[in-house]
Amino acid sequence: MKILYITTIGNTMHFFKDIVGELVKEGHTVDVAANENGGETPVDDYYRRLGCKVFCISCSRSPFHKGNIKAAAQIRKIAAENHYDIVHCHTPIASVCTRIACRGLQKSGKLKVIYTAHGFHFYSGAPMKNWLIYYPVEYLCSYWTDTLITINREDYERAKKRFHAARTAYVPGVGIDTGKFGKGISADKTAELSGRRKIREEFGIPGDAALLLSIGELNENKNHEVVIRALKDLDVYYLITGSGDKKEYLENLAAELNLEKRVRFAGYRLDVADFYDAADIYVLPSKREGLNVSIMEAMASGLPVVCSRIRGNTELIDENGGGLFDPYSPEDTAKEIGRLINGNLESYGAYNLDKIRRFDVSAVNKAVESLYGRCGNGCAVRS
Repeated sequence: MKILYITTIGNTMHFFKDIVGELVKEGHTVDVAANENGGETPVDDYYRRLGCKVFCISCSRSPFHKGNIKAAAQIRKIAAENHYDIVHCHTPIASVCTRIACRGLQKSGKLKVIYTAHGFHFYSGAPMKNWLIYYPVEYLCSYWTDTLITINREDYERAKKRFHAARTAYVPGVGIDTGKFGKGISADKTAELSGRRKIREEFGIPGDAALLLSIGELNENKNHEVVIRALKDLDVYYLITGSGDKKEYLENLAAELNLEKRVRFAGYRLDVADFYDAADIYVLPSKREGLNVSIMEAMASGLPVVCSRIRGNTELIDENGGGLFDPYSPEDTAKEIGRLINGNLESYGAYNLDKIRRFDVSAVNKAVESLYGRCGNGCAVRS
C-alpha cells in the first residue's frame, strides 16, 4: 500500500510519527507533502530517516493566499506520478487543496482520499465569519471525500448529518503514548522528582508554590491572557511554554498587572515531560480546539486540568478530573482554578490518569488503520 500524508505546514507532521512508523515497519510506503517555509516549519527529519519522500508544497494557513492554488496543482502532480492508494490530508487548507486536486484521480476508483478534521473552524458558538468562510467550503469538499475522520463528538454529529463524505468516522484524536508521561505511570520516581526540581529551579519557582502550566503557541486562540488576568486573585505561579506573536503582549500585560514575578515564559521546549512533572495543575484557556493533545499529555502525567468550556475539552475533562471555565471571563477562570487548588489534586489527577488510557496512541492507530483497510483496493493494513 502507498499512502501520502499531506498537511499545510511541516510541523504538523509531528503528530503522526507513531502511525507512520508502524506503517513503514509493516512494509508500506508512506510519503509526506507539506510547506516547510524555507525551513521555518520543517517536516521532522524522522520521516526522511524512515525513507519517506518529503515533497514541498506551497500551502498557506491563510485561505486567501495565492500559494494555495499552486499547491493544488502540485498535489495533483505528486499523487498522479506516484500512484498512491490513499491520500490522507490534515489541516483545513491542505485538505481543501487535496480534495480539489484529487477529484479526477478518484474517478478511476484506485485512489481514496481521507480527511482528518482536527476541529472544524465552525462550531457551536463560533464567530459568524468562520461559518461564512469555512462551512460552505467543507460542505462542497465533502462530496469529494471518501472518508471523513472527526476527532470530537460535536464535529462527528454535524458532519454525519450535514456533509456528504462516503464514510464519516469518529476517532478520539491523534492519540498519545501514555507511557511517555508519568506521575503514576513511570516507575522511575527519581526521574519525576528530578524533572520537578529542575524546572522549578530553572525558572525561580519555589518548591512549595502552587504552579499552573500551559503549553502551546502564544497566539490569540490559545488565550493565555485570560489566565494572566485571573492571577490577581490567586496566590500561584504560572509557567507558559511556547512561542508566538503574542509573546511581547503577554509579557507587557504581566508587567502591567505587577505579575512579572509570578508569570514565567519558557519559550519553545522539547522537554515537556519535565514541565508536566513540575506543575500542580494544567491550564488550557483556548477559544477553539478539536481534541487538544497537551490536555491528554497532562492527564497522562496525572495532573488535574482546568480548561475552557468548549468543544473537545468537554470530552476530556469533567468535574472529577478538574474544572471548566468561560474562556472570556477572568473571574470564572480564577474561580475554577481556586476551586481546584483548594480541592484534592491527587484525586483529580488519578481520575484523569485512568480516563486517558482510552485515548492511547495504540487504540487510535488501530482505528485509523482499520479505516485504511476498509478503503478497498486490496490494501488492508496488517494488525
